[in-house]
Amino acid sequence: MLSVKVQIFIDGRVTHWSPGSETPPPLIVKENQQLKVKICLGRTNELLRVPRVAVEDHSIQLHREDFTDEEGCGVVAFSSAPEKVFRESFGLAFLHLFMADEKFSLPFEVLATKVTAIQTERMIRYLAEKRENIIRVCLSRTMRLTGIKEGWSDPEMVLSTAEKIINTLLDCRGELRQQIRSKLVPAKVPAWKAEQSGSLIDPVDVIFNLDSLRPGDGRQDVILRGRTYSTSAIDVTALVRNTNVEENTILIGGLYSIRRVITSLMDEIGAEFKDRQISAYDKEYITLGEMLTKLTGGAMYERCERVIFSTENLIRMFENDFGIKFAGEVHPKITPYVRSSRLYRNIFEQYAHWYGLGSPSFDGDLFLIKVRSLS
Repeated sequence: MLSVKVQIFIDGRVTHWSPGSETPPPLIVKENQQLKVKICLGRTNELLRVPRVAVEDHSIQLHREDFTDEEGCGVVAFSSAPEKVFRESFGLAFLHLFMADEKFSLPFEVLATKVTAIQTERMIRYLAEKRENIIRVCLSRTMRLTGIKEGWSDPEMVLSTAEKIINTLLDCRGELRQQIRSKLVPAKVPAWKAEQSGSLIDPVDVIFNLDSLRPGDGRQDVILRGRTYSTSAIDVTALVRNTNVEENTILIGGLYSIRRVITSLMDEIGAEFKDRQISAYDKEYITLGEMLTKLTGGAMYERCERVIFSTENLIRMFENDFGIKFAGEVHPKITPYVRSSRLYRNIFEQYAHWYGLGSPSFDGDLFLIKVRSLS
């Protein structure tokens, strides 16, 4: 093969490329910059085949531009006219050089203007809403690598699992109000409340609260030495309905776990993606990867906000309406009641999957932000 040297001119700035050597990292270009290619074939008077150059499917016209080197030897060369060939590109594009039966490629990272990026974002959002299958086929994943360490989880999986659990609890709120697990336990309550619940007043409670007896109005609650006293001011022991049972502490503990993990995930997304700024390039331009990252990361951030909002509403319902106290993030346990309750069993199975996921991680090179996070 001839000794080929290629000069890439981007608005007059030259970059040297040796086809056949290790592929260099992508050259950063803007969509409105001009490209000029100069191919030097070496000191020879024999030209087996004219080289061809193309940027993706766009062919670049070449013309002979032989010159004499410093030693006075003729060099066969081809050159193209400056041309804005990146106007139809966004993201990764390749310049292809065809020499005889060989093909060489040089990668470019094409930055688009903010106007182009906004138009592209609107197009993707429209497709996500109207033609989701096109998104799955053409843009199923972005090119941004992040990753998962061993023992950590895909943030998309963590968020999707949290959404499924919260949606289940929201859908069965009415059923929970009717079937919430409870048991009767002895507790001190005002005597008037004990009477309303049909409980009997224990004489022991009266004996230990003689100083709280009040003269009665004819009602014979307690008669001492011929006088009538009311027990309305004393607390007596009665059986009351208590929802602070093991199964319910597991339910509210799972909600606290979801709120903690998703809040951490939202903070991570906020730091890494949502407000990510372009620091290495012109502020008026953006790469396709950054646009998709901001698009999908921002959508995932909004999903986290919705999960946290719904989780806090459920926590208030469990604490205020049901009177359940938080006792830690307790892992699900199959008790006889859970085994007999379809509702509790379904929720506990989802909780078991949730606790098995671990914490979300953006480190490494395995995790890919998915375009379906637009939903």
